Amino acid sequence: MRYYDNLYIDGVSATPSSVQTITIVSTDSGPIGTMPLAQSADVDAAVDAARRAFDGPAGWARLAPAARAEALRGFADAVDERRAEFARGGLGPAAPQPPGAASPAQWLRGCADVIDNLHAVEHVCPARGPIGVVGVVVPWSFPQMQGFITICPALAAGCPVVVKPTVVVTPYSEVVFDDFLLDHFLLAEAAVESRLPAGALNIVPGIPALGAYVVTHSRIDRIALTGHRCRSPVIRPPGWTDSLAGRIREWTATRPGGPLRLPA
Repeated sequence: MRYYDNLYIDGVSATPSSVQTITIVSTDSGPIGTMPLAQSADVDAAVDAARRAFDGPAGWARLAPAARAEALRGFADAVDERRAEFARGGLGPAAPQPPGAASPAQWLRGCADVIDNLHAVEHVCPARGPIGVVGVVVPWSFPQMQGFITICPALAAGCPVVVKPTVVVTPYSEVVFDDFLLDHFLLAEAAVESRLPAGALNIVPGIPALGAYVVTHSRIDRIALTGHRCRSPVIRPPGWTDSLAGRIREWTATRPGGPLRLPA
């Protein structure tokens, strides 16, 4: 069993605003751990941290491309050290994935290589910078792979990320049947160990309604999601306006080396 009490915000293990927790049950082996559920106040704290990483003079967005690439490779090394644990939950290379899917460490290193390649040809390419704070709403289907194909390019581009993994809770239940959710906390451990700069990555797992809060958050510049923005009540929540549609970007990249920038 793995027991987690805190969230990952601003580069550290952060006490959640609520004491609400859930038990995670594997469909194969029964209960595997517990974790906290983030609330809107936790999302606000994560966005504040991400904004500092974007707006601050020494934040993630201001790092030189070579420094970001080095940080991502260090992050990848820390993820690799947890390969066996990730594989048990679905994130490792031995875990079931769609055909051609890369492992998280491969994604991180692949995006680091892309940064280096872009930096090498800056003299012939227009300069492009990070677009802002990115909210990533991770789906329930293949959550690790789907999450990483958005998280890694955004980080590589210099965009601080607020990740909202989906927790599908049965009404009146404190139990979730999911083999993958706890892997997000392993990812947080890897980020801490590799000293990923504060605010670059923030992880706030919560119920689907929290995704609506992320999507409509006024201080998040872009939203990355899987699926169609017009089909989900979570992505078209109450309060949706046409102006929000311009912040939504649907990612379909399937390998490292795909697009680095969220388009304007």
